[in-house]
Amino acid sequence: DDGEVSRLVAERSRVVAARARILARYALVEEGDYFEILDLPRAASDAEVRAAHDRLMREIEPTSLDAGVVAEHGAELRAIRAVLDEALRVLGDPGIRARYQGHLPAQAAARG
Repeated sequence: DDGEVSRLVAERSRVVAARARILARYALVEEGDYFEILDLPRAASDAEVRAAHDRLMREIEPTSLDAGVVAEHGAELRAIRAVLDEALRVLGDPGIRARYQGHLPAQAAARG
C-alpha cells in the first residue's frame, strides 16, 4: 500500500534527522561553549537562555524520540542534557556568567 510506504519513508527520515541533530549537538557539547551549545549570541538575555535550554531539552526528550535512537545514543543524550543544565546554571547567574565570558577565548567572545 502506497500510504504505508510513505509513512515508513517519513518515519525513517525523522529517525535519520534525529540522529543527525543528536550527533551535531553532541559535537558542540564536546567543544564546551555554552553559547554555541544553546545556539545563542553572547548577548542573549536570561529569557533567551531559558527558552533555548527548554527547546533543546524538549528536542532530546527520550519520549519524543524513536526508541532505537534513544538506545543507540543514550550516552550522548545524557551528556547533552547534563551540559544543557550546566549551561543554564552558568548563563542564568549574572556573576557566574560574567566570569565564564571572561574565560572565553577572544575569538569566541568576539562572535557574540
